[in-house]
Amino acid sequence: MRGTRRTSASVVVLLLLLLLPMGTARGGEPLLIGTQLRSTETHPFDVYAHAHPELCAKPNAKAGFWSGRLAKWKLSNDSLWLLDVGFWRSKPDANNSQHEYQSAMSEFFPGEPVVFAQWFTGYLVVPCSTDVQNSCMWDYLAYMNCSVFTIVSGLVESARELQEKEYQEFRQA
Repeated sequence: MRGTRRTSASVVVLLLLLLLPMGTARGGEPLLIGTQLRSTETHPFDVYAHAHPELCAKPNAKAGFWSGRLAKWKLSNDSLWLLDVGFWRSKPDANNSQHEYQSAMSEFFPGEPVVFAQWFTGYLVVPCSTDVQNSCMWDYLAYMNCSVFTIVSGLVESARELQEKEYQEFRQA
């Protein structure tokens, strides 16, 4: 009986350890709304990247593609704009302990300094916190309120402010 419990416990621990890497969350991406810097927990560039897998296969794209990518956004004139997209890469002289941001905008959109995000249709969730640096999975679960923008082909169709309970209901729907 004792051996069965140990074996069962070992299997559970092993399964949890295997699942942890798949459950890691990406942080928020910077979003400029007017003059206010916010963060979005939605990642609109993923839609573009999945539709263009040949761009992900480039030798300088980081393994796993999304893990080191950061896109920078702007909501302006009821439109969603991509300001920059790049990767966090290890510095060549460091032992993977220091990283630097490297823009890849010219690789994805040659000659385009800013791009209208016409590929994106979905909800843009923006926490009502101005703390962009500390956005993480735990913040995502604990939003007291947030703005939710409905985007259709890059255009803002509607915007609403949700309190905690409304946001939880929205996520469940």
